[in-house]
Amino acid sequence: MKKVSILILMLLSVCRMSFSQQITGTDLSMDRSVGGISSGTFVRITFSFPTTTPDGRDTTLTGAIAMNSDVYDKTTTAKGLILNHQYTIMRYNECPSRTSSMQVESLLLSDAFLIGKGTGSNYIIVSPDNYGFGGDDVEMQAYLYGDFTARGSLDCLRAAKTVLASEGYEYGDILASVGYSQGGHSSMATMKRVDTTGEYPDLKFNYFCCGGGPHDLDAIYKMYVADGATTTSPVVIPLIYSNITKMERLTGNEIFEKYSDMDLYPSPICDSVAIWYNGKYSMGNINSRLLNICGGGSSVDVARVVNPDVIDSTKVLSCDYREILLQNSLNRDWTPDTSNHVYLFHYSEDEVVPPVCTANMAEFLRQKGFDDDHLTFLDYDPSVFMKMLMSHAYAAAIFVDGVAGILNGLTPSSDGIHNIGVSEKSVSDDRIFDLYGRRLNAIPEKGIYIRGGKKFLVK
Repeated sequence: MKKVSILILMLLSVCRMSFSQQITGTDLSMDRSVGGISSGTFVRITFSFPTTTPDGRDTTLTGAIAMNSDVYDKTTTAKGLILNHQYTIMRYNECPSRTSSMQVESLLLSDAFLIGKGTGSNYIIVSPDNYGFGGDDVEMQAYLYGDFTARGSLDCLRAAKTVLASEGYEYGDILASVGYSQGGHSSMATMKRVDTTGEYPDLKFNYFCCGGGPHDLDAIYKMYVADGATTTSPVVIPLIYSNITKMERLTGNEIFEKYSDMDLYPSPICDSVAIWYNGKYSMGNINSRLLNICGGGSSVDVARVVNPDVIDSTKVLSCDYREILLQNSLNRDWTPDTSNHVYLFHYSEDEVVPPVCTANMAEFLRQKGFDDDHLTFLDYDPSVFMKMLMSHAYAAAIFVDGVAGILNGLTPSSDGIHNIGVSEKSVSDDRIFDLYGRRLNAIPEKGIYIRGGKKFLVK
């Protein structure tokens, strides 16, 4: 099969749909609609909201609300709200409030995957612009800083509820947090923040759906420092490492005052990072440029993308960055509410985010007391995964009202997503993976392997 990660980057760049009609927004003070866009049965309303920066300054970010025309016209009442988290993007105009197609649009306009008009399952979808996009695009991303991103997302959700209340919208009690890739990480981080801070008694989530998320960032570190490690997505490496430098400096971590991109990358990659990671280029574009710099193949040795100290686990620089990755990993050091309904899903041959990240997240939740009624862990074969890529907001409905049944041959439950089971392609089969998510042909003679989403040790 052709490299899936390259297809991911291509689809993220090209899967866009156009809008046809502008709708005038309504001034709602700090929580205000600033404009809307309509196309067919779909309406988007953009708004701004107050929140704080990673270093505690007041700022204003933006977000978008999506609903079908029946809900917008108030001829149908939505069943609830979906907080849809932004996947990894690079260009400023790709964020939910600015893109020519919201991450939810192709889903809402598709007869095959409708969660809106025609299915009797109408939802209002709230999509935050992450820090560094929308209303505050002079700042850098807070990439994979889950707690901060979750705080902004929850502030956005509260603001959206204010917008909807001010406009007289009513909706049902369902509240789900959903995301894929970076969005999957953000969705899990949202659950963590809700469960551990006690600051959100007004937000009662029914479901947390987290797809393909880099929950275990230490697993990604191990993937990069492994002997002979290669990647088809070198674009992700500066996004992670340069962002750590900037975020740690911003929040006052003096250790990172001594590091710069010159310490992380060889020339000419170091020179290119400042030019390309500026909000003007897509991930696919940057990735192609990096691959060309490194020889023009479909993959590249990680050792050609970064300096030796980055991937030498004995070096101080490598250890300093690893510590931040550990701190931002979500499969450690917190106590989740085991009454939550959590749905984890990951493509078993993902070459960008190793599937072990989600397997480790599932294991952590099980160790904290989640049973099978509250935790579902699925993987997907290529045909289903590629359908998911056609709209990352597919994640917003994959477990809502039996949409998973359309793709996996499951029987939809009458009350939504409570009883979604595990298909024959799920992690309950006998496929075997190593700790980096690579498929194995047989159980190793020694060491740790993963089967059915669980770890096993052969001594």
